[in-house]
Amino acid sequence: MQVKRSKSGLPTLTECGGGATSTGSAQIIAGTDGRPVKPQFIPRGYSNGDHATFVIEPGMHVVEASHDRHGERATVHRIARINGDEAVLETVAEYENGDGNVPPSLQDAVDAAIAKAHHYHCRDVHFAA
Repeated sequence: MQVKRSKSGLPTLTECGGGATSTGSAQIIAGTDGRPVKPQFIPRGYSNGDHATFVIEPGMHVVEASHDRHGERATVHRIARINGDEAVLETVAEYENGDGNVPPSLQDAVDAAIAKAHHYHCRDVHFAA
């Protein structure tokens, strides 16, 4: 996954996404323990755009969620390492229409990602300390 750099050179990813008329997708960043982390920057919210920028490090989690007429799904990734401007991710868990192997410590992050994917024209941060 491509990462951006802060002004001080730290690797960053964003919480982004939201819902449209009948589909939606979202990305949530969670800490190493699955809890919300404090964002470095919260820009003015654009519909379904970037809503918070987080400094990342290995061990943190990225939750990608989407929904459409076939249901909702989420994938939880752990950041294994950061090579330059690339974050190497390992899949930890998958969730689809209520079934999955999501660890209890990451369930809140998955729920927030799915809620953000359903939030019509989302302009808000859904999972931050």
